[in-house]
Amino acid sequence: MGCDIYAYIETSSLQGNVWWLDAKFWCGRDYSLFGLMSGVRGGPPLFPPRGLPDDIGIGVRAELETFSPEIHSHSYLSIEEVEKVNNEYFKQHGEPPGWFLAMYGAMKGFAINGIEPRLVFWFDS
Repeated sequence: MGCDIYAYIETSSLQGNVWWLDAKFWCGRDYSLFGLMSGVRGGPPLFPPRGLPDDIGIGVRAELETFSPEIHSHSYLSIEEVEKVNNEYFKQHGEPPGWFLAMYGAMKGFAINGIEPRLVFWFDS
C-alpha cells in the first residue's frame, strides 16, 4: 500500500495570531521527499514530525476532521525549512517534483508580500 501526503498552506493574519487556509495540494508520491520532510518512508529527516501546530487554523482543522484515524506523522514547516528541503532534495536527486515546487513557489509569493506562510501536512498509508 502506498503512502500519500496531504499538504496545506496556512498564512498568518496581520495581527499574527490567527492562521488561515490559503491553499491545499494534491501531492504525488516521492518517498525521498517525504523522508526529508519528516522521515516518512525515507530518511533521515531534516525535520522530524512535530505534530500539528498548537494554533492550527480552523480551515486546516476542518480538513483534518474529514480523514480517517489512520493518518499519521502530522507536522508543519516554515518557508525557511521548506527551502532547506528543496535544496537538499536538489543536491541528492535533482529538481523536486512539480507539486513540491508549486507549494514552495506559493509560499515564496506570500512571503515576498510580507505574509507569513507555513506548510501543514500529514500522511495516510
